[in-house]
Amino acid sequence: MHTPKILTNFFRIDLYPPENYTLKIYPYSKETLIGLREKYNDSHSFFRFGENIYGAWMDGDQIGGEDIEIKIDDSPEIISSLLKHIFFRTFLRNTNEIVPLSFHPLSFISPRDEHDAVRPLLPDDLKGVISYNRQFEIALRAILNSEGKLEYGFAINIEHRWNISENISQLRARGVDLIGLDVIHCTPIPGKEDILAPHESSLGKLLAIDGNQAIIDSNEGEINLPVSQVFLRRSSKSIKGLLSKLINDNSANYIIDNAKKNSRLKSNYDAYYAKINDIVKKRLSNWRYYSKDGFEFVLSLDSELEHLSYSLEENKFIFDYGTGSANTSIMKGLNEFGPFDSNSFTPKSPKILVICHPKSRGGYSKTMGALKAGLPESSFYRRGMKDMFRLQDMSFEFGEIIDSSYEGYLKVIKEKLAENNSYDLVLLEGTDREKYKNSKDNPYYRAKAYLLSKGIPVQALLESRTRKDSDLQFILSPLALQIYSKMGGIPWVLPSSNDVDWEIIIGISHTYIRSNSYKGGTESRLVGLTTFFSSDGNLLFSDNSRATDYENFFDELLLSLKSSINKLSEDMAWKKGQTVRFVFHVFKPMKGTELDVVKKLIKEFDNFSIQFAFLQIIEKHPFLLFDKHSKGVTSKDKVNKKYIPLRGTNLIINENECLLTTMGAAELRFASHSPSRPVLIRLHRDSTFKDMHHLTQQVFKFSHHSWRSINPNLMPVTLYYASMISNLLGNFRDIPDFSSEALLSAMKRKKWFL
Repeated sequence: MHTPKILTNFFRIDLYPPENYTLKIYPYSKETLIGLREKYNDSHSFFRFGENIYGAWMDGDQIGGEDIEIKIDDSPEIISSLLKHIFFRTFLRNTNEIVPLSFHPLSFISPRDEHDAVRPLLPDDLKGVISYNRQFEIALRAILNSEGKLEYGFAINIEHRWNISENISQLRARGVDLIGLDVIHCTPIPGKEDILAPHESSLGKLLAIDGNQAIIDSNEGEINLPVSQVFLRRSSKSIKGLLSKLINDNSANYIIDNAKKNSRLKSNYDAYYAKINDIVKKRLSNWRYYSKDGFEFVLSLDSELEHLSYSLEENKFIFDYGTGSANTSIMKGLNEFGPFDSNSFTPKSPKILVICHPKSRGGYSKTMGALKAGLPESSFYRRGMKDMFRLQDMSFEFGEIIDSSYEGYLKVIKEKLAENNSYDLVLLEGTDREKYKNSKDNPYYRAKAYLLSKGIPVQALLESRTRKDSDLQFILSPLALQIYSKMGGIPWVLPSSNDVDWEIIIGISHTYIRSNSYKGGTESRLVGLTTFFSSDGNLLFSDNSRATDYENFFDELLLSLKSSINKLSEDMAWKKGQTVRFVFHVFKPMKGTELDVVKKLIKEFDNFSIQFAFLQIIEKHPFLLFDKHSKGVTSKDKVNKKYIPLRGTNLIINENECLLTTMGAAELRFASHSPSRPVLIRLHRDSTFKDMHHLTQQVFKFSHHSWRSINPNLMPVTLYYASMISNLLGNFRDIPDFSSEALLSAMKRKKWFL
């Protein structure tokens, strides 16, 4: 294995502050801040921290006011604000042709035609009207280095962004019917018309155009706005709808698909890094960054951080209690040993009800036969679910849907349940989500919710997946795995250590109950979601709090956690005084209040010696990792894997933070796919268990431990499962008479959500 040379997209800042650095200081009020900016914005930058406003001298003459001396090492928040303002003003000074989209992170659209991925595909009269340009994002970040000192720098990313330059009045002049399409409101930011792009807010659907007024169906009812301020929503769906009206459906699909292919910068990761490096080398590092009171910095070309890393072990999967029953390959392990619980699993002869349309029956019948018996010519799925999972038999009954509505699904389901109410799983023909406005209208979600409320797990399969024999071998392995797990099976577990402490890993997530994504949509209630795992990766159960408003959310979450842990302590017979370690996985803190919940929780269990680790596992952050020594591979698919780190590559940022690659070069299967961003693991400083090596290894193991797929996943299963539960509850929320509490109590220990 090669020795990695890790580069990042984080470019250091070298600070050159004066010995005595002073800023102007004023007591904070909203009116004072607005007034200072209106009066002195040309010469000074003003920002708030705490109960004060700070003013930095950027240009022109100095103004009056009280001075305050700032110590660089003791004022990270103030220094961060100062760096952002200096960088922003320097950017404006050196790029007169670009108006940024946002102040921080500073984002802007490339004005160059060759950076517009859709331009070559459009007719001449639409070039520049519709665009899919490169969007650069430059985010200031401060990290603690291995010596415990703050290092500032900019993390640089490149994406693509759709844009429509003409408002709805101009588009209507082209003869386009825009009624019913999603629209946004664009309003200039007062005092910043030439400094920042207009503010955009998603409003709703266009009802009509009456002269110079647009009539819009919004969350606040019908509203009227000037047509000059109303634009189509900047999304693939809106662009495709517009192109369908301007040209035709086939051309719209072709243009959208190929524009996305043209924009896949990260599919050549070495070239992507070169583009990031170019903007620093040719532009950003050549500018002078300064304030008139003597604060200066230089943007370095160095994006290599000291490569301190943890030595991580790749997963082994355990398929039996006996020795020698481990394998690094899931499929080889299942074929050789069968599932972990093969001796105790019931039902041994599951009955599966398949519900599909009459025109689809041939495809589903063939697929179910292959699922049970395997594909003898396949190297991926030769054995079949019956033998692989050590079942005695599998039987299938079919129900045919004559009416595609929910009532049609429900009629067949009720008839079949009346004939035989002992089905172990129902496989439903899936539906096209885009055909339905919401899940309440989608017969699949309605039928799924009904069956789950009866305690019957459900599996979806699209009719199109049953038709391509060449693709069938690739879908049958995950299909068999999901079906077995949904029926209550345990396909494998992870190696358990001989740790004398009990260890429970808890994933905490939440879902909003919101009306829609438009401005003014209600987010009045939240549901807390938790998954509980043992250290060997076995899902003990999942739970949820009651739906409540934000003010009472954490009280409800505390009650839910307390009830669940009480049950665990009884089931596992924890002894008085025993050390129990709780490792909490969360997506992100909600104003720091999760930690308060954990501390309150621990006080409730004073019979045990409790340690806890509060771990944020962050997917959305600006950091990227590149491996300069990764040479890529030569394959028939011509997948370029240069610069893509291997799975398990990690970078220790400091004693409480680590970047971890959970989806690496080997997991990139197709040339059209882009590498995944590493996850950022952050241990809260108040945690009482602080072994980051142990915690990073655990996240790494749990990221390849989903009973939904044999492949690794970006996030650990603790949060991945919680996310799936959240998505399903979101789809079920509009379904009449559906109860999440009833569902999670009836199927608490089953993987119904896979």
